[in-house]
This record gives sequence, C-alpha cells and structure tokens, in this order.
Amino acid sequence: LPMISNSEEIEESKLLIRQAYKEVVKEGFKINKPSVGIMIEVPSAVILSEQLMKMVDFVSIGSNDLAQYILAVDRTNEKVANLYNQLHPAVIRILYYLVKVAKKQHKTISLCGELGGNALATALLVGMGFDSLSMNASTLLKVKQVIRSVTRQQCRNVLKQELKLTTSDEVHRYLENFLIENDLGGLIRAGIH
Repeated sequence: LPMISNSEEIEESKLLIRQAYKEVVKEGFKINKPSVGIMIEVPSAVILSEQLMKMVDFVSIGSNDLAQYILAVDRTNEKVANLYNQLHPAVIRILYYLVKVAKKQHKTISLCGELGGNALATALLVGMGFDSLSMNASTLLKVKQVIRSVTRQQCRNVLKQELKLTTSDEVHRYLENFLIENDLGGLIRAGIH
C-alpha cells in the first residue's frame, strides 16, 4: 500500500482486500489470502511507524520520496535539487530507526528506490539490517560486488561509524574510503553516485 500516512488508510485498504478475496473465493477459486504491506514514504508514516507496522505483514521504504519529504527538497526542481541527498545524516538515522522498529516487530523490511542500487550505500544498508534491496538491473552487479566483498560485521561497523557523522560530505567520504580500503575503489571511478 503506497503513500500510507495513517492507520485509517490501512484499515480501509485491508477491508477492500478482504472483500475482493471473499469475492474471488466465492467464484470458486482456491487462493491464499494475500499478505499486506505498506510503503513508508512520508514523515507521518515514520512517526506512526510502530503503530502502522503492527497492522501489516511486511514493510518497504520508498527512499526517493521519503528523502525528499524529510529534507523538504523537491528533487525535480533544478533550483534546489542539489540539496537532495539520500545519504544525508537525517535520512540515514530515519532509515535505521525504521529497520529497528520492523525487526522489533518481526516484520521483513525492504528498501526501494535509487538508494537501494547505490553501491556506495550498500554496506551501510546491509549494516542496518534491511532484508532486501530493490534496484534497477543496471546497478545490480555493483551492489552484488560490494555484498560479496565485505562481511556483515564490517557492514555493522560502517553503520556504527556513520551514525556518528553529521554532514553529507562526511558520510560520502567515509563510504568512499570504506570501498577503497576493501579494494572496491573501482566502483567509485565507475560512477556509483
């Protein structure tokens, strides 16, 4: 369920899903009741995330919209697009918070959007504990290369260090240095941003 901002939207959607399920079963089809998940893409969903996650089976984070709304930057407006940064320390902290809430409630959590395919962010996202990352096919090999080259403990250490940083420049520098130290510097030259 995309762009969820409150529990009422989930309840209404689940009611419609239940009705559709009953209609299909009544027509004689044997199907399983579908799992229901939400996309967390707006600040209100972040604030209500503990309550909202209790109402669903799984969670996805829409990183493009969430970063835009958290930073109050229209990423399509040329005048301010340079302020849009999915690796902003505030975005990182919010993503990690959402993963912790999901894990506490035993929900699977995935990340959708450009950030999931950014090899520079891969170790950080794995360190946070995302269960899956969604990405364009063109970025898959770079992300896969990072995942195969580092350990989970290294990824957790990346997260630990990143949570201490206060600027986007520090975040980028740290992540670039991490890749270089792990013989993945070629990804930087290949244009992973």
